Order: sequence, then C-alpha cells, then structure tokens
Amino acid sequence: MHPFRLGKRGSTDVGTKSSHTESTVADLLTKEAKANSDFSLSVVTTNIAVESETELRQFIAKKLGKGTVFSGTGNVAKLNFIITEATETPLDCYFCLLRQLPDDLEQLVGDADVFNGDDEKDSYYSQEYVVCFISKANGGLDLFRPDLDRYCEGLLPLLDSHRLYDVIQEDLMKLKEVSKRVTDYLARWHDDALQYICRCVARIGQSLQYLIYVALSDTQMQIQGADENFASDLKKFQECCSLSELMAASSSDTKSSQSDLESLSADMSKILSSNPIPDVILEVRENKCTFNKTDCTKFCSEFAQSLLNCEQSAVLLRQRVESYKLKVIQDMNSLKRLIQQAENDHYALYRAYIFLNENGNGAILLQHAKLEYQTDNTQDACKVLLVLEEYINETGGLNVVAVSVT
Repeated sequence: MHPFRLGKRGSTDVGTKSSHTESTVADLLTKEAKANSDFSLSVVTTNIAVESETELRQFIAKKLGKGTVFSGTGNVAKLNFIITEATETPLDCYFCLLRQLPDDLEQLVGDADVFNGDDEKDSYYSQEYVVCFISKANGGLDLFRPDLDRYCEGLLPLLDSHRLYDVIQEDLMKLKEVSKRVTDYLARWHDDALQYICRCVARIGQSLQYLIYVALSDTQMQIQGADENFASDLKKFQECCSLSELMAASSSDTKSSQSDLESLSADMSKILSSNPIPDVILEVRENKCTFNKTDCTKFCSEFAQSLLNCEQSAVLLRQRVESYKLKVIQDMNSLKRLIQQAENDHYALYRAYIFLNENGNGAILLQHAKLEYQTDNTQDACKVLLVLEEYINETGGLNVVAVSVT
C-alpha cells in the first residue's frame, strides 16, 4: 500500500475582485501568509488509519501555519511517526497545496454564497486542498517532485468538475461518486508518477538509446500504435530525460528569438537555423517499439545501457537519469567556456572542436549551444559556432551514427 491523503482547508479569502487583476506580488504573498495563519483542515479521503491521520493532519497544519507553503508547488519533509504497521520511520511525505479559484469572477459577482462581509462584492473565496503522498525515506519523492506536481494538477479537473463544497450540501450520491473517483485517482499515485520509468526501460529494451537521444536533443516525437497508458509513460520518460527545464534558454519563446535574428547577418541566421532535427516516429506494434530514425550518440548508448543494467527500481533509475543529465550540463558549461574563449583565441576554437569531436555527445551539445546563443543573440559566439559547424561538416561531421538493434 502507498499511503495518500487528501485534506480540505477551510475556504480562504484570497482577495478582492480588483486585487485579482491589479494586486502586486507582495499583496498576494501577504494574503497567502494571512490565509495560512487562520484555517481548519478536514479529511476528504485517505487510506491510512485514523490515529495516523490525526498526527499527519497536525504535521501538515504546522507546515501551513509557517506561511511557507504556496499553491501548486510540492514540498517533501520527513515523518517520524508510524503510518501503517508495515512501514518504518522515518518516512518521506510529499505535500502539495491546491487552490481552486472561481472560474469566472464576473459571473460570481452578487452571489452571496461566495462573498463575505458587509459589501458582498468586496471579496471572494477559494477552495483549497492539501494532497499528501507518503513513501520510504529513500529520496524518491524528492527526485520525482516535478512528476508529483503534475500528478496533483491532474486532480484539479476532478475537483473542478464536481465542486465538493457545493456537492456536499446538495447531493450525497454525487459526493460518493466524486469521492470514489478522487480516491481511485490518488490510489494510483505511485504507479503513475514513479513507476513509469521502470515500465519504459523494461518494454523498450535496447531501443532505449533512441528515446534518450530524442529527449536530450529536444526532438518532437510522434507515437503511433501505443495505448493511452503507454503513450503517457513515454511522454513522462521523455520529459524526465529532457534538459529543457535545466537549460532555460533552450525553452525560450521561439517567436521572440526569431525576431532577434533579424539583426544578425545572413551567415548568422544560417548557423542558427541549419540542420533542423526532424520529428521522430515511434511505432508500437505487438509490444515491439520501432523508431523510424536510429540516430544516436555514444553517450546516449552508454546512458541507455546503464539504465538497462540497473536494478529496476524507480528511485535508482531516476538517480541514474539525473546523474547523466548532470554530466550533460557540466559538458555544456565547458563548451560555453571554450566558445567564449574562442571569440578572441583561435587555439580555444580548435580545442572546442576537439572537445565536441571526442566528447561522445557533441551533436547534442552543439544543438543546445545553437539554441542558447540564438536566444542570447550574441554575434561573436554565433560567429564561433558558424566556423565550428562549417569545419565539422568539412571533416565528416560529429559522431552521430545510425545504429541497429539485433
């Protein structure tokens, strides 16, 4: 059993109609801190014993009362009390505050049920919930925090479509229906938010290197023939291995970066838009995964083999993934330093070429460098990249090879 809990915090005054659109960040933080100082917690659904639930409620109340828990972003903390007889302490507890704001404030103006005070149009209330997931204290919840945040966001449509606050007062049958759907969703948290990495590694097998190459190069992938669950697993794995969040510049708005290119010369524009990576198609048929493109780097092959040789534990696999992503970031920083030096040093330009050629992951590093300097609009760095790519093309390209799996 993987313990979970969904608690409901008493309706909270989160602002006035005007402050919803005009308030500053400081005002919103002040409102949040005030809300955290006066609230009550009640249980919506849980699969832990009453005694443990009471301790957990007190634990969460203390965290909320400090005013450092903000909606939409999960936190992980240690629990030093027993949840079930089968568990040992300490435990990791992931908790996330979810807030439901009114869908349309204009439609709610004048509705006495959602406003408070002498002037009923002065303030409105939100529904707030605290989601808790509990696991062994092995660091797994912290590693999978982005996945758990997204999983908690997936709970909001269930709560939005059947507002529990209204349902409780109006229709007991609907309350039972909604509660069951919410409970079933929460019961799958460990399988959906963590175990996908095990399923992908086991099912894709030796072709995993291609999926890793797709993820690291931020290539778009089309999935054909897979059922909804496996397609979801593949997308999660791709996001898990992607560098887009770590390299903020790579995920910048492409429209703004394209407008920046207007100030560059034709040669600069050429290097920044050259060699676009085409979409990859993954076809799933009879439990066999086939990629239409089998480009790969030595680094991606080693990355995949490391996962295949690893014990099939979600935590251990994620640790391997993060360690390889860290290696890419370190190599990227080394390349950026060489590019910066090469703006004034021809020998550094040659060292940058040697680094890319011998790195084992040069094609992906060069692709990310092009995207980053495209955003920064740094002409000197773009000139270096232009010279580098021209020389690389003249000498036969980097070590991106099409490999076959037997």
